[in-house]
Amino acid sequence: MITQPAGNAQISLNWNPGSPVSARTLLLATENRLERIDDAILICAPPSVYKSPSELAAADVEILVNDHIKGWFFLVKELVSVFKAKKAGNLAFVLSEFDAKHGLLFDTKENRPDFVGLTIAASFRAFSQAMLDSAIGESFQIIGFSGPETCDEAAFAAFIFKSIEEGNKRNTGKLLRFGKRGLSLFSR
Repeated sequence: MITQPAGNAQISLNWNPGSPVSARTLLLATENRLERIDDAILICAPPSVYKSPSELAAADVEILVNDHIKGWFFLVKELVSVFKAKKAGNLAFVLSEFDAKHGLLFDTKENRPDFVGLTIAASFRAFSQAMLDSAIGESFQIIGFSGPETCDEAAFAAFIFKSIEEGNKRNTGKLLRFGKRGLSLFSR
């Protein structure tokens, strides 16, 4: 979903995450409608699939990898190109903290692990960390946000927007953690 800077109007655009051409088309359509892209906030919200690897159909694996892993690479490649060209922008990654030990990734009816959701979340976390590690020397800001699985979503969103709007360049390449006790800053 894309929100215009001058209000809450939303623009719906189609995107095939498994296609590099579709990622480029998405960015061009966004720029055509909004005139420019200043900020991009990428949120990982993996689907829950309570199946073992042997139960997954090959077509399902293909779709899940294209839509929830490969698609991030294509989209970020295009966003980085846009931000590098204008030498400004904010690229933010939003992660949730999953806790398999406490059943957040288990189907409570059958006590089966969410094999797919956990794998996708781990992939997004690793991809985000690699992007944060590459942020030094970039002409635009790359920042990460992490919050507990259960938290005040409105407060978490306000924290993210406030942090981006402040534009504190010292946060580039860092993962800012939102939690019950306020903010924790993690960096490498």
